[in-house]
Amino acid sequence: MLLESEGYEVEVATDGEDARDKVEKFLPDLVISDVVMPRMSGFELCRHLKAQTRTASIPVVLLTALDSAQDLLRGLEAGADNFIRKPYDEDYLLSRVRRILSNLEGGSSLEEPDSPLHAALTGHKLDMTADKAQIVELLLSMVEDLSRTNEELARTNRELDESRAQVAEYTANLEKMVQERTEALIRAEKVSITGELASGVVAELATPIRSMVQLAELLGTRDLDEDARSYVEGIARAADHCLTITEEMLAFGPESTPRRTSLDLNEITETTARFHASEWRDDRLELRLDLTPSLPALQADPRQIRSMVSSLLANAREAILDSGRGNLITVSTSQSGGKALLTIEDDGPGMPLEVLRQAFEPFYSTRPQGSGMGLSLCQAIVHRHGGTIRLEPRPDGGTRAVIELPFVPRLETPA
Repeated sequence: MLLESEGYEVEVATDGEDARDKVEKFLPDLVISDVVMPRMSGFELCRHLKAQTRTASIPVVLLTALDSAQDLLRGLEAGADNFIRKPYDEDYLLSRVRRILSNLEGGSSLEEPDSPLHAALTGHKLDMTADKAQIVELLLSMVEDLSRTNEELARTNRELDESRAQVAEYTANLEKMVQERTEALIRAEKVSITGELASGVVAELATPIRSMVQLAELLGTRDLDEDARSYVEGIARAADHCLTITEEMLAFGPESTPRRTSLDLNEITETTARFHASEWRDDRLELRLDLTPSLPALQADPRQIRSMVSSLLANAREAILDSGRGNLITVSTSQSGGKALLTIEDDGPGMPLEVLRQAFEPFYSTRPQGSGMGLSLCQAIVHRHGGTIRLEPRPDGGTRAVIELPFVPRLETPA
């Protein structure tokens, strides 16, 4: 028991009458009693003890969950020395016991009872026989209890405020998750529709478009005047652009499941990047490679990975040339937590937040001549390889594409 662990000798009673008998037998230094007990209440026990000469000076502390003014007056009427409201803190109970016993050891004694104090509450007359010291002590105990209750209420209010803040944060996060999931489902539906269209239509278009490109190239070898040659070159460019779009759309079809093989991400990235850089000479762009050596091999489709890198490099180039700002494209690789990380970034103007949010949607493009398929294709490829891709602004301007691909293939994620 709590009091015994602090070195006090304790006698336990099972009910009010048992408590009365043990007090009269052992004459303890202090009585701590519940108010609500079988056979005799705490008020009745206190009144009985205070009426007996041998037990009148023994302090009585009442433990109660009752906290009305009538309960206080009933305690005073019964001659109680102290109230402790339940539930109580163990340290608080011990401090109260120590103070009462310290007062006894210091020579404090009860005064002779004053004339009974008569009071009326809600129509009931009460005769309080407690002396002044008892009344003051009892009132002080009630003040302490009220102070403790106020502290508990303040702490509870703080906890409620924290809980409300946590609920609000959780609600906001949940709404964000629902919105992101909804957008992902919409994107997936668009990609699915695109795949179905690609399977049924694009294959039929690819052959005649290739023929147009070849015929335009053949016409270009003929002896043509300047205007005719300009028209032929325009036809060739338009047909080549259409062919690019059809090939991109075919990448969304069901036949585009990755054909995995062991590949070196550094090698395929460097080869693709240097090929593009050779075409950038007239653009005055600088390519910087920062490839971490000895990366583990990826189990991936070389054609699709090359297509993804090529598309991201083309996007970076177009961002710089269209804006006339910046001249550096940086490609880097690293590894973290069983994943290969590929980063392609430019020092161009960067993307507005609204564009970043929609960048992966099929057919979305900010360029009049853009197909809006490049980044969607990249995302589809990355997802098929069990990875993730994101776009983020660079602190000093420009855009960064970050791709994470697992070294060990996982269950493929639908594009």
